[in-house]
Amino acid sequence: MRKRFKHSLIILGIAILVSFSYRFLGLKYLFLGLVGLSGLPADNLMIKELDDETVRPITIGFLVGRGVEAVPLLIRALQDENPDRRQGAAVAIGRMALLAQGDSLQMLRDQAIPALRDAVRDEDKRVRVQAALAIWRVNRDAKEAVPTLVALLQVHDTRVFYHAADALGRIGPQAKDAVPVLIAHLDDENTNIRVWSGNALKEIDPKAASDLGIH
Repeated sequence: MRKRFKHSLIILGIAILVSFSYRFLGLKYLFLGLVGLSGLPADNLMIKELDDETVRPITIGFLVGRGVEAVPLLIRALQDENPDRRQGAAVAIGRMALLAQGDSLQMLRDQAIPALRDAVRDEDKRVRVQAALAIWRVNRDAKEAVPTLVALLQVHDTRVFYHAADALGRIGPQAKDAVPVLIAHLDDENTNIRVWSGNALKEIDPKAASDLGIH
């Protein structure tokens, strides 16, 4: 009886913790929603939320929704001591570029590209990947981004490899210089590396992928 009671207490404790976690997460989403929809200037509170991977996507979404007025803030975040914030800022600038046109796009080119060029030399390889992808999205030209991403395919870190291969796949045919490296990784001992290489290759050079039996 005592053992069953103890077991029940443990289950109850876990349930309370889970419930509290979800309520706390819900409060964070509510807070970010109010800040994002209020029209208030995006500030350091939003940047700090890039630390939390559970709310990072919605934080990035709200920052992107602010448009070019958030660019100075994101540029400062690219120089933050926290790598999660630097990475999140690069992601936000890249996604903003997908929506930008005319003067807004030119503003991104004038203001964000210098900071992104610094970020592709960041000590954190995840930041390098996202900065390189953002440069391509802002400039609509792959010549700066691809060499960085190809170099990151050589890093012995599966997370970095995944993001670099994914970025190259998104760039598509403009990333043709990555084809030999991706083909070389089709024989990698790691199944995920082989799959990610094949997926990127299909987007960059469908004929080469087909010739190698990748469909």
